[in-house]
Amino acid sequence: MKCILLGYPRSGTSWLRSVLDAHPALRLVNEPLNGDANERAGEGGLFTAIRRHLGQETLTRYAAITKACSRQWRGIPAAALSADQQRDLQWAIHAFFQATKATGFKEVWSGLKVPLLWEATRSTDKDTRVLYLVRGFYGVLYSVHRRGFWFWSHRLHHNLYKHYTALSPDCQRIAAAFRDWTTREARTIVTWLTWNYHDIQAVEAIPDGHIVRYEDLVQYRDIAVDKVLGFLGLDMTPEVETALQITGQDATDAPYDSRKDAMRLLEETQNVARAYRDLIVETRRRVEGLRSEISRPDLLDWLMP
Repeated sequence: MKCILLGYPRSGTSWLRSVLDAHPALRLVNEPLNGDANERAGEGGLFTAIRRHLGQETLTRYAAITKACSRQWRGIPAAALSADQQRDLQWAIHAFFQATKATGFKEVWSGLKVPLLWEATRSTDKDTRVLYLVRGFYGVLYSVHRRGFWFWSHRLHHNLYKHYTALSPDCQRIAAAFRDWTTREARTIVTWLTWNYHDIQAVEAIPDGHIVRYEDLVQYRDIAVDKVLGFLGLDMTPEVETALQITGQDATDAPYDSRKDAMRLLEETQNVARAYRDLIVETRRRVEGLRSEISRPDLLDWLMP
């Protein structure tokens, strides 16, 4: 069985990967399609394993493809990639599994390519499961304010708008509803909203897809992880129980009560609170205007507070 763990940035993917990786039956590699990060890892990293098992020529091609993934292809839907680019991405996934003993991988930048990643991995193992992590509105506000998410979302936003016509008609309508709202806060919100609306539908269409709410990891950590293991056909083990106690100490990835923490941040200063209240009101107004125009308004209810 192969497992793909995907999600929008800051949705708990790193934390959940570290917990699942503790299970004796799983080995989930962190971002094998992020060529820049794997190059920085140097000796002993993924690039070294590919060179050792598949040769320098394969590594050269793999490095070129995965660097394109981490530089040019972020936030681009699969439909906007050329046929050659799609084949390159599938080839890279095959090379990754050939060079490692991994049972799966975690990625954050490739969410809009859910069906493509699933098909490519499924061709290496018919029993391929997809876990997709979704983070709610207040959690996004928290990350935006606390972690400098503006910088990360810039390229995602640019690519999303550049190629939004390749998304579904619903996603086109969502993107268009926010297109004239050009503040950096709005760019992050519309990128998060459109991306997750697209991916939830993509995961629902996959026979072996499962959506995990970040807020459930926060409030019901043990129960949520146990449900994820059940979806993967695995039982809770002492190794996973231990990982649940010791992982996530880094505040970057540790699940927390996102709504509570976000609201506390909003109250730190009047200026920040006023700015974010305006953001919330305007976001809700635009989302309300979309309800009669899209096929799944229930997803907006799920994503928005």
